[in-house]
Amino acid sequence: MNLDYDFLLKKQVSVIKDTIGVMLKNAKYGNHQDFLQNIRRINDAASKIEVQLNTGVPPPSMKKYSKILVPYDNSKYSKKALIEAIGMAEEFGSELHIINVISVPTDQSPTIIQDQVNKNLKKLDRNILRSQMTHANKILQEKMKACKRYGVNVSCDVIPGRPVESILKFARENKIDLIVIGSRGLTRLNKLMALGSVSRRIAEEAKCPVMIIR
Repeated sequence: MNLDYDFLLKKQVSVIKDTIGVMLKNAKYGNHQDFLQNIRRINDAASKIEVQLNTGVPPPSMKKYSKILVPYDNSKYSKKALIEAIGMAEEFGSELHIINVISVPTDQSPTIIQDQVNKNLKKLDRNILRSQMTHANKILQEKMKACKRYGVNVSCDVIPGRPVESILKFARENKIDLIVIGSRGLTRLNKLMALGSVSRRIAEEAKCPVMIIR
C-alpha cells in the first residue's frame, strides 16, 4: 500500500471515528440537531473506503481548492452552503473563510433644513451597525467552533458594506479559489444579507468558480 493510498484510507477512518465521537457526545446531552448530517458523513467516508479497498486505487476527485469562501447570513440556504463547504474543506484540507456582510441603508434628505436630522440618522446608523456587527460576530464565532470540531482551518470576518462588492473584493484580495453561496436568504432580525440577486451577481462577476447551493 503506497503512502498516498494509506493516507487516504486513514483519513476516512479518522472522519468516521471523529464523527461517531461527536454523535456520542451530542447523544449524551440530548442534542440530535446534526444527526442526519453526521450519518451522511459516516456513510460518505465508508463508501470511499469501500471503493478504495475494492479497486486498490483512490477514487478520482474534483480539483482541490486551497481557499474556500462562504458568505453567511444565518439563513437556511447559507447554512446549507456552509455544510457543503465544511465537507469540501475537510476533504481537501482547504482554508475556509466565512464572512458576513452587513449593509445599513440610510435615507437622508438633501435639504439644508434637515441637516440636524441627517446627523441624528447617521448616529443611529452607526449604533445599528455596531449592534449588528456584534450580533453577527457572535454567530460566526459559533460556526467557527463547529468547523474546528471537524479539523477545518477556518477564519471569520464581519464586513460592513454592499454585499456583492464586499464579497467580490474579499475573494479577490484573499485569492479565494471557490465561493460557496446560498441561492437566496434573508435574516429576519437584522437583514444582514439578501441573497438571490446577490448570489446571481456573484456567479456572474466572480473571477473564481462559484457553487450556488439551493
